[in-house]
Amino acid sequence: EPQLSWRGCGPGKTPGPRHLESVALKLKEHGVRTIFVQNAREGERIASFAKRQGLAVIEVSVLGDDPVAAIRATADALCSAEKPEK
Repeated sequence: EPQLSWRGCGPGKTPGPRHLESVALKLKEHGVRTIFVQNAREGERIASFAKRQGLAVIEVSVLGDDPVAAIRATADALCSAEKPEK
């Protein structure tokens, strides 16, 4: 499955409208319903984007208090996700 970068415009730079439009089109093309995020600093912006696209957001932070629990939660979310129809 493809991985799409929120920060496809360069390290430390916020993506512009054209990049976000490109990401949104690819998400729809591949039937993505959930996105995983690592960077809590972008939380509000990602949440707003996800809401407009009808996506669920799962925050993954292996640098938090319990990295093993974060990895397990990520694996559980991946395993419970519905497989897209082909």
